[in-house]
Amino acid sequence: MYNNSLVCQEAKVVAIKGSGVQVKILARSACAQCQAKNICGSFETEEKIIDAVPISSTPLRIGDTVTLTMEEKLGWV
Repeated sequence: MYNNSLVCQEAKVVAIKGSGVQVKILARSACAQCQAKNICGSFETEEKIIDAVPISSTPLRIGDTVTLTMEEKLGWV
């Protein structure tokens, strides 16, 4: 899903690590058209684990569904 220059991806929390989390994403067929696919690597697999830092103060738990957001020019969430 694209929002102006932001890329959003639904993810599931799989681990809590200090002030950060690890989330699991599923690559979509839209990755093939993404301009950042050469540096991202997520189009090569269906599942990927990513380290992320929550911007909300809402406590997260393993299994929670979250939305990852990043600037499209950065290549990945």
